[in-house]
Amino acid sequence: LVEYVNNADNWYSTTPDDCLYIGPTPCGMITNIDAVVQMAQPSNSAPGSWNDADMLQVCDGGHHNGGMTLTEYQASFSIWSIIASPLILSANLLTVDAECLKTVIMNKEVIAVNQDPLGSAGVLVHQVGTTTPTILEQIWTRKLVGGRYAAVMFNRDQTPRNMTLFWKYFGLDPTQKMNVHDLWTS
Repeated sequence: LVEYVNNADNWYSTTPDDCLYIGPTPCGMITNIDAVVQMAQPSNSAPGSWNDADMLQVCDGGHHNGGMTLTEYQASFSIWSIIASPLILSANLLTVDAECLKTVIMNKEVIAVNQDPLGSAGVLVHQVGTTTPTILEQIWTRKLVGGRYAAVMFNRDQTPRNMTLFWKYFGLDPTQKMNVHDLWTS
């Protein structure tokens, strides 16, 4: 099936299309992320064959997504970027929230992760909890061109959490020195 899809299209859907409401609800962003874990195959993600996590509804003023917070928009945009899903926005750009537009949609560094020429998809390397709603945190990693790496530390809990990113999540020697850069605070 993957071979057929790769020859017929540039992406394949990793999420159900029966969910018209994309938000922090059971039939929304979390549902799509959980479906990506089950369906997306990093080995099948490359230029010309992308994992499509469906519509990316960010910054649209609550018209379709229940009015998620700026942090929730950043989380959604980060997950879509780390898995190399097409960043196809489903928002009215005439009414989009200006702060969100500048902070999220126009974040060139996060978009660069999504558009990295290597084309590999991120993988879930750490999770606390086993099933929704008991999953509290996830860590995703992705190899980029030039020996660089990207990671998403995703807090799925309603309260702040301390999370640790270990080099072993990237397959690196724990004594290796690396420069770390937060793409949302720069």
